[in-house]
Parts: sequence; C-alpha cells; structure tokens
Amino acid sequence: MRRPWLVTRWRHRRRRIWVLPTLMIVGSILLSWLLPWLDRWRADDPDLGDGLIQFDLGATASLLASVASGVIAFSGFVFTAVTLALQFGTSTFSARLIPVFQRDLVVRLALGVFTSTFVYSVLIAARLGVRETDYKPVVAVLFGVGLAVASVLVFFLLINRIVDLLRVVRLLRRVASYGRYAIDKTYPDPHLDPEIQEVPSPGTSRVLRYGGRSGALLAVNAAGLAKIAERHDLVVTLVPAPGDFLAPGNELLRIEGDVTDLHPGPIHRCLIVGEERALDNDPGFALRAIVDVANKALSPAINDPTTAVQAIDYLEELLIRLGNRDLGIGVTTDERGAVRLRMRTPTWEDFVSLATDEIRHFGGDSLQVLRRLRAMLEDVSAAVPPDRRPVLRIRRAAVDAAARAAFPDPPDHGLALLPDAQGLGSGERAPE
Repeated sequence: MRRPWLVTRWRHRRRRIWVLPTLMIVGSILLSWLLPWLDRWRADDPDLGDGLIQFDLGATASLLASVASGVIAFSGFVFTAVTLALQFGTSTFSARLIPVFQRDLVVRLALGVFTSTFVYSVLIAARLGVRETDYKPVVAVLFGVGLAVASVLVFFLLINRIVDLLRVVRLLRRVASYGRYAIDKTYPDPHLDPEIQEVPSPGTSRVLRYGGRSGALLAVNAAGLAKIAERHDLVVTLVPAPGDFLAPGNELLRIEGDVTDLHPGPIHRCLIVGEERALDNDPGFALRAIVDVANKALSPAINDPTTAVQAIDYLEELLIRLGNRDLGIGVTTDERGAVRLRMRTPTWEDFVSLATDEIRHFGGDSLQVLRRLRAMLEDVSAAVPPDRRPVLRIRRAAVDAAARAAFPDPPDHGLALLPDAQGLGSGERAPE
C-alpha cells in the first residue's frame, strides 16, 4: 500500500511464470541472428575457431538439430517430475503454496533455459541448412553447445531446488520471508499509540459499483484514490478490503460529495484485481498460507502435529513483527489534513485470530500443539506493546479451555497447560 504504485503493478506481473522464459526465448531469437553476423564479421580472422573445432556445415546442422531434439525430450521428463512434485506438495501441505513454486527463480530459469536452447538450436540449424555460407559459424555453434551444457547444469540445479522446496521447513521459511516483506512494505511505521478506528461520517453517500472482471482485490493505490477524491472535493470509502473477492456489480466506493464529473476509469486503474492474493503483497495471506499448512498437518489423514508446531514457529515471528507496527493505515488525508479515503484494513485482533483460532480448533486434542500455542502467545505477549496484550490473553484463555476439555484427567491436563517452545521436549516453563 505504501510502495510506489508502478512497482506494485510490476511485481504483480513479474510473478507470472511465463515472463522470464519469454524474455529468454526472445533473446535466443536475437542471438540466432547476431552470432552468425559476428561469425561473418570475423571470417577473415584465421585464429577464430581453427584451433578449436573442425566441422562442415552439414555436420553442424545435424549437431544442432540433435541438441534441439535432445533438449526438448529432456524437458518433457524434467517438467513431468516438476508437475508430480507440485501435486505432492499441494496435496501434502497446501494449495496456497503453489505461488512459491511458481515464483521460484530456479524453476523459471530452467523453463527459460530449456525452451531458449531449443529455439536457438533449431533456428541456427535451419539457417545453416537452407543457405550456403563462406564462413565457419564457430561462435554460433559454440554458443549452442554451451546452451546444451547449461541445460544439463540447470537440470541438476532444478532437481536440487525441487527436493529442497518439498521440505516443509524450507517452504515455511520462504512463505515467512514473503510475509516479512509484505509487512515491511504495508506497515512501515512502528506502533506508538493505541489504534483509533476511524468511523465513517454519517453524511449521505452515493455508491459506485465495480465494473471490472471478477477476482480478489490484491492491492489499492490509496494515494491515487485520495488524489482523485481531492480533485473532485469528495470523501470516499472503499467498501472491499484488500483480499476480498470482487464481482461485477459489487459495491466498490461510497462517495460523499458531488459525483457529477467523476468517471470510474481512473478509479479502476487504482486497483489490482487478480485470481489469488499475493504472499508478498498481503501479510494476512502469508499468515493464511502458514496456517493452512498447520491445518493440513493436523487433519486425520496426515496427523503430523510436529509440522503444525514448525508452522507455529513462523507464525510467532510474523505476529511479533506485526505487533510492533502501526496497523492504522485505513485513512488517507490530503495536504491540508482533510480525510479523503477510508479503507477497511485488518486489525491486530484479526491477525491474532487468523494465526491461532483454527490451529487451536483443529489441534485441540494434541498436547504438542496446545503447549506450543501457549508458548507462542506468551512470547508474543512479551514482545509487543502493552495495549496489544489483552487480545493475546483472551486467546491464551481459549487455549487453556481447550486443554481442559481435551484432557480432563489431572496428569494430562497439567501437561497440556505448560508452555513449550518445541511442543514437547524443550523443557517445561511454568505457566503465567
């Protein structure tokens, strides 16, 4: 919300998996014309290529055709393996983790290297096969062979990355890094005073309805909307919060003032609507993804409370970060201090509820999860300002109630009430 709007739009487009491979394919097409031109320009240099390789044009075309066919067949096996890995990861952990694979640089680089090697080799082979040349295409051929070698190296790098990403701790760490980035950009200011929720004025308002394609509201150019409101002397309230689903006809803005000259086009350009919320643009969605991993681990089919405890580790990190930031970014004013834009934004209680309530519900019969949740709530409470601790005390009481309900026998009940940073086994701390 606070970052430059053009940067936000660029980051939204950059996360598409086809962007980097497309640029690499375009580069390979350009090189398929540039390198033969370089060979012709250096044709009079006897040192270029004579001591390196000896070949004729027919053999060279056959070599590059073999490289192209080998790389494309090789790519089929590789991306079959990647698809199976994605299926395993999403079914075992969470479908919300697909963007982690989609945005990974190595995955996009591998797709680009394989396809650009194929395109380059085919174009050079076709160029050599359809025309007579009076020069030796040494540079062009060596570059094609180099691409083939690079494809093999990228293959090993890709396999290593896929295996690494299938480790749940590495996935959680990656999601948490996106969450930290989103928090730092969305809430850059430290928390100083208790939050004051701005209540919309009771004045009459008109409704502007959404007219674009349906999808989740990913980002809002608050400064741009405020400037539009200032230009027309309006006060506008954005009805959907970032992350909400927008369908054509939904309420978009409630406007106080004269809307005679107001056009919806500039307003729609201040919004980014997409298929799914972004991990690095939405702190709540980063929490959501980590919570989903914990929920899936606590399902009867998987029953892996240790993975849930590992997810709670990163939830604690993000909650401490959020708890020390100013979350009151829902009001934008003009240079004179007049309110121009109101937005619904998550409160501290919303974030705490998101990070704890579902895990407490699904893991209420696990000693390990209850003890880790209690330890997390105590650690977060000690690290955030005093005005944000009451919400944590309420959640801690809920964890205690879940422990009493799940473990009525005195020995187990006493164990469930003890906070433990590892769930079980790290040394019991006396409950506060």
